[in-house]
Amino acid sequence: MKKAMLLFLLFSLFVSALPPVNAQETIPTDIFGKKITLDTQGNVYVTSGPSLYKLDGNGQLLYKYVAPLSGEITSLDVDDPMKIMLFFKESGKIIFLNDKLAPLTQQLDLFSCHYHNISLVAYSTDNTLWLYDFINQELINVDFFLKELGKNPLTEQRLNPIQLLSVQEKRLVLNDPATGILIFDAFGTHITTLPFLSKRPVQVTGTIVFYLKDNVLCYYDFLLHQAGIVGDLGQSAAAAVCNASKIYYLDADSRLNIISRK
Repeated sequence: MKKAMLLFLLFSLFVSALPPVNAQETIPTDIFGKKITLDTQGNVYVTSGPSLYKLDGNGQLLYKYVAPLSGEITSLDVDDPMKIMLFFKESGKIIFLNDKLAPLTQQLDLFSCHYHNISLVAYSTDNTLWLYDFINQELINVDFFLKELGKNPLTEQRLNPIQLLSVQEKRLVLNDPATGILIFDAFGTHITTLPFLSKRPVQVTGTIVFYLKDNVLCYYDFLLHQAGIVGDLGQSAAAAVCNASKIYYLDADSRLNIISRK
């Protein structure tokens, strides 16, 4: 009971720090991309094809990384800002970067280990990797030598997920636009499916899922089962993330925009 109350208070403080959005305060940047995320230090990451941009909280470019031979960046994981994961579905490559976007290790090659059907990858909080096999509908847990540690066939209806995330609460989040936001435990066992659909990438902060519904940024706490609205962005957005001071979103033209919160 005490833990639930503490989580509720933290949740309330986080949401109360997000006042209503004023679209007139939107600041466009010169950065264009397809995906966007935030790290715990307030830095912003935007991907565009084989390129990754790291910006500070005000939208100033800090570092850039390009992998022209690996194809388009399918997903990235910045939960550990000192060990950033990039996944390239086309080439089956995974690479880890440091906080300055310099490679930490040699690329991991999924194809060479006979993982040919992997469409999504997440870097787990227990320092392993989760792979989603879209042909066999399986979640596969592997170590950093790509040795299999466990495998969970999914029993849900045919899935076509666009996003796989590992969150600090030792849970996995699978975003399937037609089925919903599926939550799994640390062993890859399905716990629940959240009561909304999202055709665009979501952001997970603790137990709170931020998602776009039309041009409105909404939230849902999957532990406390509470939902609400952060604000109307004022225009169509391809993706959006937020923290206590700012909202960052990619508009219909793929441009990064920033809304400062007062």
